[in-house]
Amino acid sequence: EDDLLTTVSDTSEVFVYFRVSEREYLEYASGSSENRAKDVSLKLADGSAHPGRGVIDAVENEVSRDTGNLAFRARFPNPGGLLKHGSSGKVAIRTNISGALLVPQKSTFEVQGRLFVYSLDANNTTRAREIVAKHRVGDAFVVASGLTSQDRFILEGVQKVKEGMQVDVVPPS
Repeated sequence: EDDLLTTVSDTSEVFVYFRVSEREYLEYASGSSENRAKDVSLKLADGSAHPGRGVIDAVENEVSRDTGNLAFRARFPNPGGLLKHGSSGKVAIRTNISGALLVPQKSTFEVQGRLFVYSLDANNTTRAREIVAKHRVGDAFVVASGLTSQDRFILEGVQKVKEGMQVDVVPPS
């Protein structure tokens, strides 16, 4: 009489809980509400992409004192019941960046945790210049400061370059 025989649950839609750093949250929140990305994608544990797009529908109102993170919740469709309770994956929030300056990672080098490129002066002499990366997009960095769109820098072979070297510039083809 008091024994539970079965549990019925609807898994056609699931909640995905994830945390972002306070810095990432502030970047997310700084966009106007109509430009702020609400849809997210999910990369499953095996590296494949979940077929449906999720929608952020809740953000916790308190930053964790222990981790400095803020909890988000996204609602995902679950066709075929692919997602199960306790599954893991990576959530990606789309960010629109206009007028971004991208620098390939292969053009950079790191010294004591700081990121540099070799820029070229008017005489094609190399100078190490520190840059600040705002985001990583694929195999490139979005530059927050340190370079302008008018600056020239070494694209390939930075491991062979030294400060103050004169280089031959190959025009783009």
